[in-house]
This record gives sequence, C-alpha cells and structure tokens, in this order.
Amino acid sequence: MIHNQTIHKLISELLLDIEQEEKEDCVLLEFTSKPEIYELFEKSLNDSNEEIFNRYQNMAHQQYQNGVAYSQISHFFDLFSTQLINKAAVIVDDTKLIERINIISKIVTHATAKGYLLELINNDIPALKAQLSKYVAIRHINAHLHWIKQIIYDIENSAIAPSVELNPQKCHFGLWLATGEISNFFTTHEIEEFHTMHQNIHNSGKSIYYHLKKENYHQVLVDYLFLARISINLVSRLNIKITHQLLLKKAETDPLTKLKNRHSLEPILEETLALFRKENVVFSLAMLDIDYFKKINDNFGHQVGDDVLVEIATLVKNNLRSSDIVFRYGGEEFLIVFQSCHLDSATTVCEKLRYIIEHYQFEEPLQNHPITVSIGLTAVEDKNITAQSIIEEADANLYKAKEQGRNRIIF
Repeated sequence: MIHNQTIHKLISELLLDIEQEEKEDCVLLEFTSKPEIYELFEKSLNDSNEEIFNRYQNMAHQQYQNGVAYSQISHFFDLFSTQLINKAAVIVDDTKLIERINIISKIVTHATAKGYLLELINNDIPALKAQLSKYVAIRHINAHLHWIKQIIYDIENSAIAPSVELNPQKCHFGLWLATGEISNFFTTHEIEEFHTMHQNIHNSGKSIYYHLKKENYHQVLVDYLFLARISINLVSRLNIKITHQLLLKKAETDPLTKLKNRHSLEPILEETLALFRKENVVFSLAMLDIDYFKKINDNFGHQVGDDVLVEIATLVKNNLRSSDIVFRYGGEEFLIVFQSCHLDSATTVCEKLRYIIEHYQFEEPLQNHPITVSIGLTAVEDKNITAQSIIEEADANLYKAKEQGRNRIIF
C-alpha cells in the first residue's frame, strides 16, 4: 500500500517546480489549471488497474468534448509521469512507488487513447453513412465501407480476432479492383494509387488487431486514424467520380431504348466535324423515322409503340459498325453518325437497315402489320458546314423520302 501523503507531496512539489519554470510553451504548465487531471493520478495509486483505465477513459471523453487534442494530453502525461518518477527518485527511496507510477503511466496512456479513439469513431460513423447514402456508389465500394464499419465494431468491443477479411486480394473491394472494371472511370496511374492505398488500409487493419490483443490502444488509435482517413478519402474519390460519370451517362442516355439521346449528340458531332476539318476524315449522317408510327400508338396503344421503338433501336444498333453511333433523336426518329464513311457505304448500310426492319417479324399484335422506315441521308463534304446544317440536310432528305411514298432512302 502506497501512502497518499507521499504521492501528494511529490505531486505538490512537482507542480510547484512547473509553476516556477514560467515557460509559456511548457505543456505541463498548461495543465496546472486542470487539477482534476493530476488529482486523478494521485487517487489512482492504490486503485485496481481496471478502475484506473475506466477513470482515464472517461476523462479522455471529457477532454475530447472540451476540444483538447489527443497529442496534447498524451504529451502531457508522458512528461508528467517522467518528471514525477525523477522527483520520486530524488525525494523518496521507494522502488515500488516508482514502479507503480510507471505502470499507472502506461495504463493512463492506453486508457486516454481508447477514450479518444471511441470519440473519433463516433464522429466517423456519420461520414461513413453519408458515403453510403449520398452517392450512387457501386456495391463493391459499399462493401469496403461495411468492412470499415465492422472494424469499428471490433475496436469498440476490443475484439482480438478479426471479423473482416484482412487479405487485400481476397476482400470484396480487392476482388473488384482486380476485375479491371475501375478502368472505365480512372487512369492507370490512379488505379495503381488506389491499389497502394488499399494495401495500406489492410496493413493498418492487421496492425489494429495485433495491438488490440496487447491492449495497446495508443497504437490502435494511430492505426485507426490512418485507416479511417485514407479509407474515407479513397471511397470519396471513387464515389464522386464514378457517380458523376454514371449520372452523366444517365443524362445522355434515352431511358427507353438505352441509346444515346439528343442532348449527347452535339459534342460528338462537333468532335467528328473537327476531325473532318483537320484530318479530312469524311463521315455521313442519316435521319431514320418510323413510318405511320402514330397509327401504331392509336391502334395498339403506347406500350406496343414503346416495344416497337425498343426493337427497332436494337435492330439498328446491332447492324452498325462499332465506330458508328446511333441516337434516339426524338419521338420515333433516330439519327446515325457513320464515322469515317463515304456516302456510298452509308447508303448500303441504310438500305440494309431498311430491308431488315421491313421484313422483321414483330410479335403480336403486330405480327401481320409490316413496319417500315424512311431515311434521309447526307455526306459531309464542305468543311465550312456547321453541325446544325448537317442535321438539317439529313432532315430535309427524310422529308423528301416521306413525300415520295415512305419506306425509302433519299440522299
């Protein structure tokens, strides 16, 4: 049993020494106005280790709420315990007291770290939830967020056995990275960076469980801070860019036919026109319209009309080259940009499309109701022409095709 009078004398003299130093930057001096901190230390000498741990964990909670940084308070305890041991070595000849102060110092360090750790975790949970709800976030990214949340659960419960996959090549996120799907959104350099970040996250996870076994919460806190911050940064970067591109793709895609829509036409057409002007890469443009489409809607209903639009969109897309681009221009109209294609080649393709659609067997109730298309075609030959003028020429030829009886191509 250590006498409280002895330790009280030691602490009182140490505090007096600190105050006499009068150093404005002295960490110890900053805390002399917080008697609860060193009073707790004094009261802890004869308490159980568990009682000390709980007391300082609760104190850390309060210090965190008061805005005291962990680095500041941990530095204070480190200096305070060191100087207290030095003071004890000079004033009293009691090795047990020095050993006890040293043990308490370690307990205080880990208890304080755990207190701050739990507070940081509570603050991180909303950030993780925001990532799960704010963005589109494909499921593999969500899986990584749930992986982090499970580690948080394990830290809170001091689990020594990991409940998550710690091999970065075997977790859901790691397996997704290996598929290469991410290359649809990011450069090779960015992907390499993500692999490195992911590896470091898992290394921190391994370290967390290793130090949880040893109840070394100071190192768990350090590892968690790295893991959480780099994870949230990684997920945020992935989510923001992928969400932006998916939403952009959605905005540029016709929801019914899944073709590019009219809003996405202008930049593509301008780029194709610029290539023609610079490299003389010719191209052609066709406007395709379903003949008597209004009668289909009137006689069979709009659902049948939608089915016809979807099937014709599929027929057109499946019979074009991969370099050609088809748009749903509006209503029953489709627009095709034939990349690097002269008029004669484009005419051949359009005739093929016209024939396929005319002889295509639609399902009931259109089985005995032939459907045809009219096509207006134009080739770009004048480098001074505008994108709008090209569309107008194709549209004018489409109008002529309808005037001349439909189910034909005019160029």
